[in-house]
Amino acid sequence: MHAVTGRILTGLAIVVAAAALAPVASASIGTPSVTLTPSSAAAGSTANLGTDIKFTPTSGDSTKDLTLGLPAGLLANAGIDGGSCLKSPTPTTACQVGSGTVTATEYLLGVPGPPISLSAMFDLVAPPSSSDLAGLAVLVKDPTSGQLTQLGSPAAIALRSAGDPAGVGLDIEFTSIPNTFDGLPISLDEINSTFDSLRFPDSCPATPASVTVSADSYLVTTPQTGSAPLTVTGCGSLPFAPGFAVSVIKDAGDANVSVSTDITQSASQADARSKVDHGKLKRLKLKILVRNAAGTSTTLTLVLKTAKAKPKRH
Repeated sequence: MHAVTGRILTGLAIVVAAAALAPVASASIGTPSVTLTPSSAAAGSTANLGTDIKFTPTSGDSTKDLTLGLPAGLLANAGIDGGSCLKSPTPTTACQVGSGTVTATEYLLGVPGPPISLSAMFDLVAPPSSSDLAGLAVLVKDPTSGQLTQLGSPAAIALRSAGDPAGVGLDIEFTSIPNTFDGLPISLDEINSTFDSLRFPDSCPATPASVTVSADSYLVTTPQTGSAPLTVTGCGSLPFAPGFAVSVIKDAGDANVSVSTDITQSASQADARSKVDHGKLKRLKLKILVRNAAGTSTTLTLVLKTAKAKPKRH
């Protein structure tokens, strides 16, 4: 009898252990799908960008860390509300840069319930660390109480270096996205957002640059990646008329001068990508060639004349 009971208990232990290990072995958030809905595809325009990111979590797993990679030249205005947004870690209405919904599945005693969708707002806040450009806080509205709750810590908005395979651009880095809400476990299903008033790139490559998503989960540390191309058109029709100013200050102790130049552009123009000094400053003749991404170039010429210093009579 004791032997039979022992075998039954051993069998139950094996079943329980297998049930505990199975979710980890089969857990996944799936490959993220990314869908973009820009309000305009015009190069250099200021437009809204809808970004819909979907996951297919299994075995109760949920997204933990997520990096949203923006193509080079896709920029947000960090100067809203006079730049005060970057000085405070507290989200404010004046610093809202986007809105959308966050959808997740809640679990009660391990049983998944119907998905819940929470209204979300995205606010620009102070950088989480000194190496970041800014922070992005996500606020969700509780469907029962109507109260706004910040979802985890603010994401870091960081600048990619020129050596990055994706080129210079912005990354939005979320870490430790909560996998509980109102005290219940959740699996993140979707982040559907619209970011307002972005400045679109002014380059139109034959193969469009992509918005990328890289995400790991609480049960699987290997990142899953997804992407969607951001098509930009009309680069050749962008205005390109940079302004050029010069200031000349005579040195106090001799007959030489200091020359300072300043190239300016309005936000609606194509960005200057290169400048080449063809002149010899000792002649005080300066030519600057400025070229944009579409290959349009403008030559700016500066000629300075200075009088030779006359010897003083004693």
